[in-house]
Parts: sequence; C-alpha cells; structure tokens
Amino acid sequence: MSEFIHVYELRCRRCMGELAGMPTDKVFTCAACNVAFFPSDGALNAVPLHWALAPDENVVPMYLPFWKMDVDVSVTAPNGNPVTRETAARNISAVWVAAFYENRPSYFGNPGLNLTIVRAAPSVAAARPPSAEVKGIIRSVDDAKRYATLFVTQILDKEKDVTGYGIDVSFRAAALWAMPFEYREAEDILVDLISGSTYQSAVVQYFKEMIMR
Repeated sequence: MSEFIHVYELRCRRCMGELAGMPTDKVFTCAACNVAFFPSDGALNAVPLHWALAPDENVVPMYLPFWKMDVDVSVTAPNGNPVTRETAARNISAVWVAAFYENRPSYFGNPGLNLTIVRAAPSVAAARPPSAEVKGIIRSVDDAKRYATLFVTQILDKEKDVTGYGIDVSFRAAALWAMPFEYREAEDILVDLISGSTYQSAVVQYFKEMIMR
C-alpha cells in the first residue's frame, strides 16, 4: 500500500473528517460530505453516497450499503434477432447489489436481487439522517458489477427460458446507497423498508459488528 493511501485512507479528501468503516471494508464513507471513497492505484477515488428516504417516519432505521448501477440491457434471441423490447429487460434500468456480503443468499434471500426485481427507485433524503451510519462495505463496485448480468438473467428466466439468448449489460453510472432497514430484535429479522422484503438478520455477514455503535 502506498504512503498516500496510508496517510489519507481514513480521512475525507473534501473535509478531512474521519471516514467511517470497519477494518475489513473496501469502501469508506464520509457522512458529512455524502461521499464514499475507495483506494485504487495509489489514490482515493470518490463515488456519490445517497441516503434513501425511509417511508415510515415512525421507524428509526439502520442503514445497509448497496451499489446501484444504472445499466442498459440488450437481449438477442438465438437466431440473432434483437428482442429486448419483448422481454422484462425493457424495464430494467438499474441493478442493485448488496455492498455487504450476503450470508447464504440462496437460503435467506438476496436483498440486492429483490430490489432489482421490484425496480426500486427510492427518494433521496435531503440530508443524512441524524446519527445514521453505513458500514460493512466489503464489496467494491467492480465486484458488484459481476452480479449484474446474473441478476438480469434470473429476472428474464422467470419470464421465459432464455437458454441460448445473448444478454448484454452495459454500465452508465454507479453510486453507493444507504438503504433503510428496520431491525426487529425480538424476532431477529430485518425488514427492507423500500421493497418490503423480510430477512433473518443472519443474511448479513458481520451483522452484529455492523449495528454496534
């Protein structure tokens, strides 16, 4: 690791405030500036950090990190004909991928896939919610991109058999989102306040470390 990263990795390049994160994180956030930073090639690169507006004002949520990647999807039939508009791909303009590691998503459910399925389009909060934090960002945006075609394929496959079809996903922009979840301790479940999906807290690896203040 370069000296530049060693000096600046825990300081925001804009306000020089401390960056939030866990020792295992790949991306660190500055809540004051609503920016996320990740080290690459001896520098700290920045991406926008958006706080999703929680729909229920009576719930004090915890926030989990997700990558939202704006995409263009094209689908080609086995005979070479473009069929994008004839499939569910015509409505897919973004792919959501959890920036934390999901624990056994095939068993507990996949929060990023579910947000993609419902075409989640949360409103952005005007400011960071008081005392809110987002951490546990173990998956980089490049790691997240590897899931995009998989998610799109799974969505299309529920509509029709796409074996032999060509599915191309191109990326336009990416941003980190802090998405609101309600943790119901008595039931040990997480409720996604945007999609309405419910998960056992075990779906989030390092969950206890992430909720510690």
